[in-house]
Amino acid sequence: MVNAYLRKVLLFITLGLSLLLASPVKEEKPKDPWFAFDKVQHFTFACLISLSTQYVLVNKMAMPKNEAIIISSSVSLIAGVGKELYDRNKPKGFFSRRDLIADLLGLGFAVYIIGLPSKA
Repeated sequence: MVNAYLRKVLLFITLGLSLLLASPVKEEKPKDPWFAFDKVQHFTFACLISLSTQYVLVNKMAMPKNEAIIISSSVSLIAGVGKELYDRNKPKGFFSRRDLIADLLGLGFAVYIIGLPSKA
């Protein structure tokens, strides 16, 4: 059973994905394939940032799980958006919505893992 906080985070991820997919593309972008190693990296790092932040907040700082999941998800999302803003300002760089979608999917997977019941 997913609690109220997890539902809010999953709703936030779903809204983020729908906004990214619905917004029109107005400028020509360089080749940015969906199935590329870059997307695997974005998915993996977004997931790992969220999981590791959650672990530190809950197990080392004694924060309640429901509060920590919001912070850990936010940290991961801010890192992903920050990376895309950094890439946009590089020469020949651009803001990749596909990378952000991979970030959001990684974040969603982390939320799913965090929501699993403990064996202990």
